Amino acid sequence: MNKTISRVATILLTLILLALMLSSLSMLTLRKGPYWSFHPFYENSDSYDILFFGTSHGHDAFLPMVLWEEYGYASYNLSSSSATLPMSYWAAVNALDHSQPRLLVVDCYRISYPEPAAETAFIHSMMDSIPLSLNKIRAAWDLGRDSGSVLELLFPFAIYHSRWNSLEEADFSYEPSLANGASVFFNVAQPDRKADTDESLPLSPDMPGVAYVEELIRLCREKGIEVLLTYLPYPAPEEEMMEANGVAQLARNWGVNYINFLDMDTVDLETDMFDSYSHLNYSGANKVSRYLGEYISETYGLEDKRGEPDYGWMDQALADYKAYELQLLEQESYLSNYLLMLSGRDRASCIYIAGDSPLYEDEILLKLLENLPVSGAVQQLREAAACGEAYLLYVDNAGGGLLEYVGGEIPETLATPLGSIEIPRAEYIGISVFDALTGEDLGCGRSFVPGEDGSFVREF
Repeated sequence: MNKTISRVATILLTLILLALMLSSLSMLTLRKGPYWSFHPFYENSDSYDILFFGTSHGHDAFLPMVLWEEYGYASYNLSSSSATLPMSYWAAVNALDHSQPRLLVVDCYRISYPEPAAETAFIHSMMDSIPLSLNKIRAAWDLGRDSGSVLELLFPFAIYHSRWNSLEEADFSYEPSLANGASVFFNVAQPDRKADTDESLPLSPDMPGVAYVEELIRLCREKGIEVLLTYLPYPAPEEEMMEANGVAQLARNWGVNYINFLDMDTVDLETDMFDSYSHLNYSGANKVSRYLGEYISETYGLEDKRGEPDYGWMDQALADYKAYELQLLEQESYLSNYLLMLSGRDRASCIYIAGDSPLYEDEILLKLLENLPVSGAVQQLREAAACGEAYLLYVDNAGGGLLEYVGGEIPETLATPLGSIEIPRAEYIGISVFDALTGEDLGCGRSFVPGEDGSFVREF
């Protein structure tokens, strides 16, 4: 009898050790990008008031750090590349095992997509960071049974073991998302042509996306959680414009709020796109996130958690994110991308453009300069460009300051609430950058010159 008990105990211990070993190997070999994007959610999952779900459109547009900095809302972005609405549903179900948010924001791009799941690789991106649970098993079965990938979704070591030969240093280190799950892109692309139609695509519960959105609304109502539907901005073709229009009726049927950004001028597609066809850059994401912050504050009455002792970790997360932004600013070589980064709320910048600068002939750079103020509008830049005169712009996005000078009006030094600033004169364009709260020169001011390809690049 004792020998039997001993053997059973030995077998159980061996199985436990084997499971632990396989778990560690799976962690080592799985692809880290999506994992580190979502894994930090579980460290403070019970403290988030807002969770975001959607495709890469949402991954690039919903910026939790903007909502914290400007509204005091603790949020996390759980959007995933190529996620279908059924995938977003299961991402939400599993997140709600660990969290009790006040609001779910769900982007409805591809709601009429006929398949319940994307390719298995994209399901992995969504699921690999989720702890094993009954709902993860249900998700794997629902999303993976048709492709025969249920077991690999639950135990990804089965497919990732082949990565042994390509392991890198990053595979052995912890590199969590600095943006609470969001991606931040610094690039300016010229958009495809956006369609314009008032027609709506009829949405039916026979469509998997519609059925799962309705089921998610039911689940959230049972739990006392509000749902906000969105359709994020991009140069949508006619069929997707019709899809976005159709979501409005779905929202009315269920009595939930809906924001169709395709019908709004929240972003300027000529300055706010990372690529030509789909994704927002840093500027566009900031505009969408600020709009959402204002809308949420007016509609849902969430509390501002800034300054509360239990949310010091969000203040630290914001500080880490700002340090990352500053590092990118210091390293950036292209003027267009550099100007994107100056639109942050904590930035003050002094920008000098020499007379007859070829910059005046670049419509996108002119728009990016006009894009800098969070509040207020640039008035004299076009006048300077038309006359070919020197121009000076000072923008303080924390205090709302905006100063402009043209030609002979430009002073030798500029008096501002942050102190006296030396004008960053340069042959073409010179820029100084300051902390808008302290007035400290951030040491990442630059001068830019025309490059061989016609774009303005950093002068070394």
